[in-house]
Amino acid sequence: PGLLDWELAHLGDPHDDLGWALLPDMTGLTDRLFGVMERSEVYERYEAGSGVRIDPAAIDYYSVLALFKLACICQSGLHMFAVGGSNDVRALMLSSQGGTVMRQLAKLAERT
Repeated sequence: PGLLDWELAHLGDPHDDLGWALLPDMTGLTDRLFGVMERSEVYERYEAGSGVRIDPAAIDYYSVLALFKLACICQSGLHMFAVGGSNDVRALMLSSQGGTVMRQLAKLAERT
């Protein structure tokens, strides 16, 4: 059994998926995917399996975009909880990550 989350599903640039997957929260604040696989190995395996040539600058662009989307998600969760649109404490807990997400976004945007 598994769970498929469709909330941000769309057709688009494959770099977009890698941008999300290589965010600091997914890499354990290291440069390794889920703290295990080096970024260069992720690129090599992705290229070999998909035939898509990876452009590291595109990954950075999509990582900035992913962090921006995540910041919006955090803020909307806080807003929904604050105005009584949701009593789901998971939204409130997610919103507590907003500051960290914004710092990561600023750091990555500055680097790119």
